[in-house]
Amino acid sequence: MKLISVLIFLLIISAQIKAQVTYSITDLGIINPTGINDSGQVSGSRSSGANQVAVRWEDGITTEYPSLGGFTAATGINNHGVMSGYSFEFSGKQHAVIFENDSIYI
Repeated sequence: MKLISVLIFLLIISAQIKAQVTYSITDLGIINPTGINDSGQVSGSRSSGANQVAVRWEDGITTEYPSLGGFTAATGINNHGVMSGYSFEFSGKQHAVIFENDSIYI
């Protein structure tokens, strides 16, 4: 009987601990999100005039990244805040790129 009482007590405590987990939903505005890291940084893209640009959202601030001249997009983000993606030149040539420290790298 003691064992059953202990098990019931542990189940109740376990349920209470699980019930304390909370989540929140944040409106990212017009961003098309493509990834999120453990720090809550979000990679993605959004329209900017007649073009599309890669962006990173962090703590309510959206940062636009440069392109190679044309359409660009971020496709993911790692735990260091470095984003992967692609960008087109004006000529239409596409490149895989890395976005880091507000810069773009081929």
